[in-house]
Order: sequence, then structure tokens, then C-alpha cells
Amino acid sequence: MLSDLLAQRAGKPYDELLRERMFAPLGLRDTLVARNDGLSPGRMSNGLPTPTWDVPVPYAGAGGLRSTVDDLVRLARALRTSRSKLRDAGQAVDIAWAWHLLKRKDRSSLVFHNGMTADAAAMLVLDIEQRRAAITLADAAGGYQLAPQFIISVSGEGGRLYAQATDQERFELPQDSRGDHYAEVADIALRFTGTEGGGAFRASRID
Repeated sequence: MLSDLLAQRAGKPYDELLRERMFAPLGLRDTLVARNDGLSPGRMSNGLPTPTWDVPVPYAGAGGLRSTVDDLVRLARALRTSRSKLRDAGQAVDIAWAWHLLKRKDRSSLVFHNGMTADAAAMLVLDIEQRRAAITLADAAGGYQLAPQFIISVSGEGGRLYAQATDQERFELPQDSRGDHYAEVADIALRFTGTEGGGAFRASRID
């Protein structure tokens, strides 16, 4: 609703308002509003591509902006976010204007905002005092460590999911009726869960 209210107050569409007041001044050339051009799809826990969110322009502030790491770095360098607490959200977090404040023992705050669609997630964290920022983008693909010297790398290609173990050839991971994945080259079954555990062997995500 906030994006629509801002557009109404400015007397112009929300995407035009952002281009004029934020994208152009900051040089955000690859940030789009309510468009899914050239997206790199994430992966859900069942291995299928993450569905895109088709958010109309007036409500694009609720999940309709698309950007790149380079543009997010430019945005982080320019941000001077409000650290005025509006209310408590728990022992570890306060709520500010469109941001969350992570409380720390030294009484300083990390300012952050995060979100996710299916199994794709993103977070921008700002340390205002130290002039530092961290950007995290993630999906189900990546490396999973079963033992100190044994890692399974999971990747997607052409709508299919593949895995490659340390010093082994890559193999496909078809999906069964329960949504789990298996290998035809060996007796291997994989299940992606939102938390650690849930399988015969625990694999720690390392990248």
C-alpha cells in the first residue's frame, strides 16, 4: 500500500517515481519495477524453478522490484536509513521505518531487511557506524558438505537438477512422487528442507 500512496502523492506511476528520484540519481541501471526480464530463477525444495511474482506497478513495493548485486551495492553505499525505533519485535529485534534493527550486546544496531519467494531468499544488512554492508542472495543450489572431504554440489540446468560429488562425475537428480530427489547411478536420495536435519545424513550448506 505504501508504494501506491507514494505514487498518488507524487502524481505519477510508482515505477516512474522510482526511476526519477532513486534509480537515475544513484545510477541503478539494472533495477526493474514489476518486470521479470532476464531473471536467474531460484530453486524450490522440490528442485523446480521458483515461480516469479507478478506484482502490478502500484504495489511493486511489496515484492515487485528486481535488481542485481552491483545495483544493490550502489544502493547500500547511498543508504542512510532511519534507526528510530517504532516498536519492539522481540528480545533481538526492533522495528524501524521499513527496516529491522538487530540488537547487539554493545548496544549498536545492525539495520537489515530480508524477504523470500519459495526457496529463494535475499537480505541486505547495514552497519551504519562502521560504514559496512552485506548482501546475501540464495536458493537451493550450492554446495552441501557430508564429511570434511566430501561435498555434493547441486546445480540446475534446463529445468533439471544435477549433483556432483567430490572427485565424481555429475549426475541428474530426478524427482519422485513425494518431491524428493534420487540418483540412478547410485543408491542416493536427497530431500531439501528449510532447516538442518530431516534426512539420514546431515549436510551443511557451505556456499
